[in-house]
Amino acid sequence: MHFASRDLPELEDVPSCLYEARESCVSWLDEAGVPDGLPYLLSPRFEYDVVLNSYFLEANLLTAPWNSNANRARALARFCGFLHVAGGAPISFVKR
Repeated sequence: MHFASRDLPELEDVPSCLYEARESCVSWLDEAGVPDGLPYLLSPRFEYDVVLNSYFLEANLLTAPWNSNANRARALARFCGFLHVAGGAPISFVKR
């Protein structure tokens, strides 16, 4: 489980392509309407599943307290992990 953030660290001696990726990430968060602090899940292969994570963009969750969303994300991650171990979910839906 991870949390969206536009507050990315400033690094010294970094290739220019990483600066471009940083700006691209921030603009994507803005375009998608993802507020800072919103949880998201990544697969063990560090894949982002748009459909799964769109759950956290529902109106009632966008205004929910941070700790409530964090608890929902942890529960969803545990459930996806259970499904994966049981052989019932593709690996792209699982965060261990």
